[in-house]
Amino acid sequence: MGAKSYLFCDVKRFYEDSFFRPIQTSFLENEGQSELEILKLDTVISQDFNIHHGKFDFERKQKGKVFGKVFSKFFEPLEFPIFYNENLNLCIIQTKSEAALEFIRQLNSSNQFDLINCSIDFDKIIKRVPEISGAWIAGLKGQHLKTAGYFGPNVHLSPEYNDAIKRGEISAMSIKWIDKDHIEYCVTISKKGSITIYNNFDNHQQEFEFIIDIYLKLIK
Repeated sequence: MGAKSYLFCDVKRFYEDSFFRPIQTSFLENEGQSELEILKLDTVISQDFNIHHGKFDFERKQKGKVFGKVFSKFFEPLEFPIFYNENLNLCIIQTKSEAALEFIRQLNSSNQFDLINCSIDFDKIIKRVPEISGAWIAGLKGQHLKTAGYFGPNVHLSPEYNDAIKRGEISAMSIKWIDKDHIEYCVTISKKGSITIYNNFDNHQQEFEFIIDIYLKLIK
């Protein structure tokens, strides 16, 4: 099993019935909007999260040539689960972060949704986890590199990390997390509000309960 990413969003408005926006095209080449759909399912998972099925044609910028015609972008069709809890005002989108961020941007362009990806407090995370195993520092000033990665046990205690953090800001952090059964997991938390997990789980219910535990203890 590969890595799985979940984007966490604070909810101001969420249309709970099924929602569909068809493909919108224009007369200009390479213009238009992709298809977007949310289908409400009669399914509830842990802690009263309703499950919805999302479909989205994610626009990718890439130049190429097919059948003699040049293109500068293409649409990647994606399908993924969406979890919504009205009491927590929380929506979780299970797909790669870039696609999830563009998905909520386009949802918000309607008058049916208002979602904001959760803010991340890395100082709080550092204080609450048993080990920081990696960190990416972005926006570095005073050198050719704009982003740098640092890895190793308790990397946040190293002189290199502390020097870099003075010249930039954390964009993502990898942590070790120990669950109630004393099993160790590797997790990456992004400034964009996403959690990426790398371990295998016995079932999706167990996996979902794991990411909710991370959210409640490190993000909320």
